[in-house]
Amino acid sequence: MTGVVTDLDVCLERVLTTRLVEPHLGQPGVALDLGGGTGPYAVWLTELGWDVRAWPGGLRFDAVVGLEPFRHPTADDVRALARITRPGGLVALAIPPLPAFAAPGFDTVTVVAAKTLLADDLEAVRLVDPSAYRVRLDRLVAGADDPLVLATAPHLLWVGRRAYR
Repeated sequence: MTGVVTDLDVCLERVLTTRLVEPHLGQPGVALDLGGGTGPYAVWLTELGWDVRAWPGGLRFDAVVGLEPFRHPTADDVRALARITRPGGLVALAIPPLPAFAAPGFDTVTVVAAKTLLADDLEAVRLVDPSAYRVRLDRLVAGADDPLVLATAPHLLWVGRRAYR
């Protein structure tokens, strides 16, 4: 992922998020960066070969990412996502730690911690020992679905697929 980010916490969160979402994306198609702000996720998806849009414009998408703004999705939000996502398409949302996130019309692929308290000193490690940083980052990604990590995460990453039904 490219781009200059000055807030180290945000930078790490973006690195974790892209590492957690990328294995689920599949072949490039048309993606919507929902409320993408400065566009770091649009840049990342474009680098992977996706045709990224910032506005639905009547299209249906192979992937929809709401990784920055989508903190409290409502039932209406989920219905709107179902309308603009092709069957089998991927949706990835940053959500608060809710008791249960229901997304009718979608099958949950994974729920992981995109931000974790275990990463607090990781940027300092990257500056001192890049190889140790990569090992720790790999461990964070591998443990992102651990129940104890999920229980302490300030927010979660929900990834689902639009059902064919």
